[in-house]
Amino acid sequence: MISAVPAPRLFAYASAAILAASLAYGLLHMPLQFHDALDEMMAAQRSPSLRASFTSTFGETSYFRLLRITETKFFFDVSGGHYFASYKAFHIAVVAAAFVLLTGYLRVATGIDLAAALFALAVFTGLHTLVPIVKEAYPVNHYLQIMVFSLAAAHVARSRGGWWIDAAAIVMYIAGSLLLESGVLIWVVIAASRLLGRRGVSDRAIALMTLLLAGYLFVRFVWLLPNLRAMGNASGYFFERLEVAQIRERFGPGLTRFNVYNVLASIASVLFSEPRAGVFLFAKAWSMGDVPPRMWISIASSAITTALIGVAVWRRWVNRTMDDGSTDLALFMAVLCANAVASYAYTKDDIISVAGAFYAVAAFWAVRDLLSRPHRVVASVVLGAALLIAGSGWSIRTVGVNYLLRTQAFAIRNDWAWVPDEMQRHGTWPTEPSTQRFVIGLRDSALAMPVVNPWFVPRWMDRVFDVDYF
Repeated sequence: MISAVPAPRLFAYASAAILAASLAYGLLHMPLQFHDALDEMMAAQRSPSLRASFTSTFGETSYFRLLRITETKFFFDVSGGHYFASYKAFHIAVVAAAFVLLTGYLRVATGIDLAAALFALAVFTGLHTLVPIVKEAYPVNHYLQIMVFSLAAAHVARSRGGWWIDAAAIVMYIAGSLLLESGVLIWVVIAASRLLGRRGVSDRAIALMTLLLAGYLFVRFVWLLPNLRAMGNASGYFFERLEVAQIRERFGPGLTRFNVYNVLASIASVLFSEPRAGVFLFAKAWSMGDVPPRMWISIASSAITTALIGVAVWRRWVNRTMDDGSTDLALFMAVLCANAVASYAYTKDDIISVAGAFYAVAAFWAVRDLLSRPHRVVASVVLGAALLIAGSGWSIRTVGVNYLLRTQAFAIRNDWAWVPDEMQRHGTWPTEPSTQRFVIGLRDSALAMPVVNPWFVPRWMDRVFDVDYF
C-alpha cells in the first residue's frame, strides 16, 4: 500500500511551484539575450554538427566548457527555427528542477517543517545568488545547471545507494565539469557527504570521481596553463571595480592578496549579502549619504538568518548532536568554503550560486530548530521579532526578483534595437547571408515582444527592490 504524502509536504511543493511559475512567467516575457548569447548562437548556426561543436574550443582557450558549447548547438538544432521556445523551455525546466530538488531535500513532514521550508524557499529565491542565474542566459545558463547538479548530488549522497546511484553521481560530475569550472563542486558535495557519514555513493565511485577530478585539474591548470595566464575578468575590490589590466598592474601575477580577498569576499557575500561582486555597495552608499531601503533589507535579512544559522551550529556542537540537520549544516560550510575558493580569480554572484542554495538548506534547519524548542517569554518575543524582520525581508527580496526580470526584459529588448548597427561598428557583423538573416530574425522577434517600460512603474520600486549593479 502506498502511503499518502503528508499535507505539509504537498503545501511545500505547491509553494515551490508558485515561486517557480512566477520566475517562468518573467522568463517567457524576456527576449533572448543579445550580449553574451548571440555569438554562441551564431557559432551554433555555423557549426556542422554536435561533434564539431564539442571539439571547437578544445585547447584554444583556458576554458574547458565543451559540453556547454554542445548544449547550445543541440537546442539550436532541435528548435526547428523556434529558437526562443527551445532555449526558454530548457531554462524554465532547469529552474523548476532547482525548486523541486531543494523542496524534496528538506523532507517536510510536520507543520514546523513547513514553516521552516517556506522560510528556506524565500531565502533561496530572494538571495542575490539566484537572480543572475535566472535572468542571464548564454543562451543556456550553465551556472544554474551546476546548482541543480549539486542539489541532485546531495540527494544521491543521502540515498540508500546502488549501482545506478553511483552511475548517476559519476555522470553528473562528468557533465558538470565539462559545463563549467564550478562543476568540481559536485565532487565536493559527494565527498563531503561521505566524510560526514552518508553512504549513498560508494567509495569506489568516489575514488573514480577523484581520479576524474585529478585529470580535469591537470588539463585545466597544467595543459591549458598558457591560455589561463592570458585570460582574466573584471572584478570588485572593496569600493571599486577593477578591469583586467588594472588588476594585473596593481597586484601582479601569481597568487596575491587580491585572490585572498576574492575568497573572503565570496564567503561574506553569501552570509551577509555584502559585498556584491566584490564591491561593498552598502558602505559605499553610506559614505555618499544615501543608502536605499533595498540595501538595508538585504543586510538585515541576511545578517539575522546567518546569526540563526550560527546559533544552530553552536548548539549542535555543544550538545554533540548528530542528525540530518548537523550533517546538512556541516555540508553547507564545506560547500561555502569550496565555492569561495572557486572564486579566487574573480568574484561574481553567479559563481557562488551553489553555496547560496545550500545556505537556504542551512536556513531551514536554523528556523526548524528555533521553532522546535521551548523558549521563555522574553526570548520568544526577541526571536519572534527576528523571524518577522528576516522573513519580511526575504519576502520583499523574493518579490523583487520578478521586478528585476521585468526591467531586464526591457534592457534586452533595447539591446536588440541597435542590431546590426552596433555589430557593424565593432566589426562583428557576419559576412554570411544565412547568418545575417538569422540575426535579423532574432532581432525582429525580440523587438516584436511586448515588454513593460520601467518608467511606467513607481520610482520607489528602484529603491526597495534589487537592481542590476553590474
